[in-house]
Amino acid sequence: MRFREFYQSYEAQLPSPKVNGFDKNTQGQRLRFRLRLDADFKLADNFFGGVQLTTSDNRNGATTNATYTSGVDNYNIYISRAFVGWSPIDGLTCVIGKQHNPFYTTELNWARDVGPTGVVERIDFHSVFWRGSGSEPVGYSKNGKAPPGPAPSGFPLELSLIAGQFTFFNNNADSSFSFNKTDAYLFETQLLGHLRLFGGVLRITEGPTIQIWNEAGLGPTATLSGGKPNPASAPVGGSGTSRLGSLNNDAPFPVSTRNEFYLQGPGDIAFRLAGLPVEFYWDQFGGVACQHCL
Repeated sequence: MRFREFYQSYEAQLPSPKVNGFDKNTQGQRLRFRLRLDADFKLADNFFGGVQLTTSDNRNGATTNATYTSGVDNYNIYISRAFVGWSPIDGLTCVIGKQHNPFYTTELNWARDVGPTGVVERIDFHSVFWRGSGSEPVGYSKNGKAPPGPAPSGFPLELSLIAGQFTFFNNNADSSFSFNKTDAYLFETQLLGHLRLFGGVLRITEGPTIQIWNEAGLGPTATLSGGKPNPASAPVGGSGTSRLGSLNNDAPFPVSTRNEFYLQGPGDIAFRLAGLPVEFYWDQFGGVACQHCL
């Protein structure tokens, strides 16, 4: 459980032309809290799973913080994780449901609290072909980075392939617009390598990643000239069905998040200096979009 006071004070630029009575000094304050309840379980035949309940304002999928409002209000609890996995042999794992981020990543692309929904397959080649480690399945990663298993005996390289197929938006199958008939999906695949040198004193990690979005729109109900989806027609905010257009966030995802292709290259170098852990990390991000996209 965590409590937080958020305070912000800044001076806005004076508008042009000048506005009488304009207050350029802005202050904001929020008292916030976070509660997480976790439960992991293991079943027979190498099945496992997990459930997490959290507080949230449900206006931002990347946070589990809730804001204290007024009086003696009660606060909602949300299901932020619900997944089941299977690891039939060491080094081969499949997880389905709303789960922890299965990729090695920085916050350039994945916020730490985000939990994707879908199916993930992971092959640890060093466990399947080079050794039988019995390392922990990827589904138990709590920090968004699946921890590598123990260093292989006599072999410095650990190599894993991680693939995820995630549901992003459930569109109306009876829609009259082609971009609105198909559900929106996110596909991501990563080749993750850990190289341990000098007896494990130095570790180099690199995780080249491909991220692809299909061509489906995210909630728009009308088109512009040329048949392009009209972002202004996507419902935002509110409650009930209108909430779906904003994906339960404070602002809708852009309609341009469709038919896109991204390449990423997160990595790090970790070692100990005078007994203290030191880490240098980096990330690269680039992508292209089709000519249909807005």
